[in-house]
Amino acid sequence: MAVRNKRTAPKPTLCAAALAALLPVPALAARFDYQVGLGVLHSDNINLSQADERSDTIVAPRFRFDLDQHGPALDLDLAGDLQYLTYQENTYADDWRGEVRGDMEWRLSPDRFSLFARETLSQQSVDTLQAFTPGNQQQINVFEAGPTFYARLGKTTKAQLDLRYTDSYAEETASFNSARYSAAARLQRDFSGVTQGLVNVEASRIEYDQISSLYDYDRYDAYLTYRRELASATLDIDAGYTRLDQRNLNQQASGPLLRADLSWTPGARGTFRVGFSDQFADAAQDMLLNLDTATGTVIPVLPGDPSLGSVIPGIQIIPDVFREQRANASWTYTGERLNLTVDPYVGRLRYEQQDTFDQDLQGLQLVGSWQLRQLTTLSFMANWQRRDFDTVSRTDTDKLAGIGLAQRFSRRWSARLDLLRRERSSSIQGQNYTENSAIVSVTYRR
Repeated sequence: MAVRNKRTAPKPTLCAAALAALLPVPALAARFDYQVGLGVLHSDNINLSQADERSDTIVAPRFRFDLDQHGPALDLDLAGDLQYLTYQENTYADDWRGEVRGDMEWRLSPDRFSLFARETLSQQSVDTLQAFTPGNQQQINVFEAGPTFYARLGKTTKAQLDLRYTDSYAEETASFNSARYSAAARLQRDFSGVTQGLVNVEASRIEYDQISSLYDYDRYDAYLTYRRELASATLDIDAGYTRLDQRNLNQQASGPLLRADLSWTPGARGTFRVGFSDQFADAAQDMLLNLDTATGTVIPVLPGDPSLGSVIPGIQIIPDVFREQRANASWTYTGERLNLTVDPYVGRLRYEQQDTFDQDLQGLQLVGSWQLRQLTTLSFMANWQRRDFDTVSRTDTDKLAGIGLAQRFSRRWSARLDLLRRERSSSIQGQNYTENSAIVSVTYRR
């Protein structure tokens, strides 16, 4: 079995630095907002145990930032969150935690050449079948970059070539670490001012650092894209076919590729959005796709919570390819005092080799806020998710509920009190737990 050299450098740090290095000089005029704060969390079951509950208090200084610029030469969106968690009862070792999400398109020669970069650094489970405790967490970094070339073939037709390199790194799951080389050729036709069509042909080679003889594969996609953007609605549809070649195993898999995203704003207050996907993916690709698509569900986190990462289980961080089918529909209301989002979703994952993580899932999340007074806001959130693992005869139901009260003392200073409860009900003995926590935080914002 072939094993590549193990990485010795922390890729999250290197990739984040690479994204910053790509920024052009005009980015100095970008809007930069940041927050500096201190959060204190007390949990009555920090280790999320059914039989050995331990309470602890976390003190966490925090730095958040939001950088963006949009202009004729540069589009940039970058947001990050950095914390240092100290456990007062020493249940776990003190630790740094960070999350970063962003993308950049730098148009060096409009309609001819541009540079693209995308970054996601997140906190994920080592094992999604276990509780999301500090001992079952790891940093996952996926960084993508490369050039795009354009050629105008007529007034309404344009050709495009995307070349991309993607680096994936896991803090604990070394078998996830990989390099991805991709090329995509696209032919775009503008049928009207609001309607576009594209023909897409893509090829990718994925090489893993470890156990490459089992998981290295080539991927080929061919699909059509239809886009329509009206004043109150947008529609994006991808439809085509995918073939996977697992080079060292001499095995192939193929199937349809379908993605759809519909957004409709019937009035000034509300927006309805529905997303659907039926495609092959792996954990690294799934994280990048979910940065800008409705088919990925993002679990809300209380702003004062010093923990990072979703407390609702996500994708298992392994090198295996899976077939995913997902659908969700969300309704967002933005009022003078009330803001509310309701998002039900369903999904189905089937892995090519490791069927332990084959699952059917369904869930519902709700997040909102109510402005009690000009400087006082009540926030609330709830999430319910059920996962059925047929291969291992296991069913988990996760619930999360939170409520918070925020008070602004001035334009820059604010404080919050948040209460959070989460619980798991599992068909496997010893996997049930209930946790109650309280969070107090103070924030200075620029």
